[in-house]
Amino acid sequence: MDIQPLICTQPADYAPIAAILNAVRPFRTTSAELAGERARWPEGSIAHLVAARDEGGRLLGFAEAYRFPNTAAGKFYVNVATHPASRRQGAGSALLKAIERFCDDQGGRRLVGEVSDTDAESLAWVQRRGYAVKRHAFDSALDLVGFDEAAFDGVVEGVVQRGIRFFTLAEAPQALQALYRLYEATMIDIPGYEAQSFMTFDTWRRVLIEGEGARPDWVFVAADGEQLVGVTQLVAHQDHVYTNHTLVDRAYRGRRIALALKLLAIRAARRHGAPYMRTGNDSLNAPMLAVNRRLGYRPLAGQYEVVLDLAAHRPLGRVQ
Repeated sequence: MDIQPLICTQPADYAPIAAILNAVRPFRTTSAELAGERARWPEGSIAHLVAARDEGGRLLGFAEAYRFPNTAAGKFYVNVATHPASRRQGAGSALLKAIERFCDDQGGRRLVGEVSDTDAESLAWVQRRGYAVKRHAFDSALDLVGFDEAAFDGVVEGVVQRGIRFFTLAEAPQALQALYRLYEATMIDIPGYEAQSFMTFDTWRRVLIEGEGARPDWVFVAADGEQLVGVTQLVAHQDHVYTNHTLVDRAYRGRRIALALKLLAIRAARRHGAPYMRTGNDSLNAPMLAVNRRLGYRPLAGQYEVVLDLAAHRPLGRVQ
């Protein structure tokens, strides 16, 4: 078995990685999506990809480690995936050791990964190697075809009557800087969010506002006078639309603004013809979970966040 760095410079280079991910995850991705996502990573990010191949050169699995300039000190995100047909041959263990060694060399102290909550075998595998479960995150889906919009008649209008106005970024592109400040002030309240600092304006705009599938008319904003107080954003995927974030200023929570924003997004998604919407949830985010349940979202398979204290994992002082 050969463990070597994997260099990807073109979308097609990600095709074997996408094939492995599609074999182990409940949702599909494409090489173009993987390449586009990584192309939007901010300047100064650290990333490393390694691959395990058999004697014939066939890809058995891959591992990656990465961190962004604003990632919490000493923290690396890690991912290890082997094709189901290639498991129990040592590839996963070799890949994990290689990626841990890279993180160690880069000064990493805490490694954070994800394991599907339906994959008990993989969860046990990482736990045997020192990783501990810290949180549970999952997607939820809303059937747009059967959605009963009449059940929410008057919600948006009621919020407007209380002094809140709604618009899209396409209607007010001059609000971009203020919108960035709203994200910066509110994303720290998302359970599990941690960073040394919020991403720069240019990175935020490139990754979230101008990312693949994003549209300015799908960024829905709530304002009280000139103050922006809430936002939700849709992005297009192959067969559905996804809600990236729904954020409301602390002083304005509990006023049904998040519900109204989501209803505006649902209307846009239905006009677009999307059969369903997805969004991400954290098990500790009770207010947003309550909004989603009210709208009819149903939980899907999710991921456990698993964490390794790399310093404590060095019995001889260094990853071997």
